[in-house]
Amino acid sequence: SNNSSIEFSNITTLVTTLAEDGEIAAATRLFASVFSVFPIAVSQPKRAKYVTGSEPSSFMDAWHYKQQLEKCVPTLTRIAGLRFLSCLCQLLTDYQRLDNSRPEFQGPDDLSYIWRPAIEGHAQNSRDDVRDALVTAIRDSAESIVLEAPANFVAVAEFLDGQQWFIFTRILLYLLGTSATAPLNLIAYYSIQPYLFSEVTVRHEYSLLLKNRFRRLTQEQQ
Repeated sequence: SNNSSIEFSNITTLVTTLAEDGEIAAATRLFASVFSVFPIAVSQPKRAKYVTGSEPSSFMDAWHYKQQLEKCVPTLTRIAGLRFLSCLCQLLTDYQRLDNSRPEFQGPDDLSYIWRPAIEGHAQNSRDDVRDALVTAIRDSAESIVLEAPANFVAVAEFLDGQQWFIFTRILLYLLGTSATAPLNLIAYYSIQPYLFSEVTVRHEYSLLLKNRFRRLTQEQQ
């Protein structure tokens, strides 16, 4: 309803105000709860049953979620940096876990090439849902952090590499292929990984990396 969207607009304003006032822990905590994802409860006689494999729910509909998320990303990225990026990645990981019809399956394959064909803005990215909004937010946040200082690139790369799903690998490959601060040793390392060469899920970003950076590799690496 319109009222609830106004309330969320007020809350996200509060989140950015807290961050600007230096209350970083409070801002990221409030952000994480407002943008959290959870299983859809299906009411059945006498008990609520949580359904796995159905799209997770959030406090806002997908459109408002995206709008309010976009409002928070620049300020929280600037002030909380990697801590905020970590918070965004946790939300996407929660979504992946809840969306998965096989909860025991821990990745890395997430079929993201189907639901997010390209990490960059792309006509084929047609799904306008919470998960898509989170991927865009993670990309934009990570891009800002690495552009600020080359030293940040290594920290962001290590962090993304430590996540369990291919969507995070794809964001890392995208940054390596497009960011001006991407270190040559990392470009070289990921360019020659055999598992990336043959993995269909990451193909779009891996191809982009090679297309943009191939000339910078040594002859042996090429």
